[in-house]
Amino acid sequence: MYYQLIYYPQINYNLESIQNYKENLKKNVIVLIENLLSYANLNKDIFIRSYINQNGFITVNNILKLKQLKKLNLSYDEIISIVLNYPSDIFETHFDNYEVVIRNKKWFEMRNYLFSIEDIVKNKVNKIQNFYLTKYPIQSKMIKPMERRKKRDVK
Repeated sequence: MYYQLIYYPQINYNLESIQNYKENLKKNVIVLIENLLSYANLNKDIFIRSYINQNGFITVNNILKLKQLKKLNLSYDEIISIVLNYPSDIFETHFDNYEVVIRNKKWFEMRNYLFSIEDIVKNKVNKIQNFYLTKYPIQSKMIKPMERRKKRDVK
């Protein structure tokens, strides 16, 4: 007699893995937005700073333009549901002109200490120039003070 083994997948295992994946995805989105709105990143990131208004708010549409969020393949509605349903200690959300906007809770404390966008651009240019100057040093001939040249005997 031969017995045939039949494989039955565990349904609960698959549901748990899907739920864990979704929870991890939500945590990743929250952590990513917290990092984007941190003081250190706001002093570096020209894109975010150019879209932030005077009150420190940035729309979710502008955040969705970032490569990090595009890689997660989430829609506008999914991002909004994550931002609204999972509150954070770092950022706060509001509704403005029928859009969801986000800002750092400490915006009014840190806005005076942030670099201007022009300074951020200058710093980036200087870093690039310093990188290439140290990697590929200019091999120019040093200008030496004029030395006395020996007069050749003219015959």
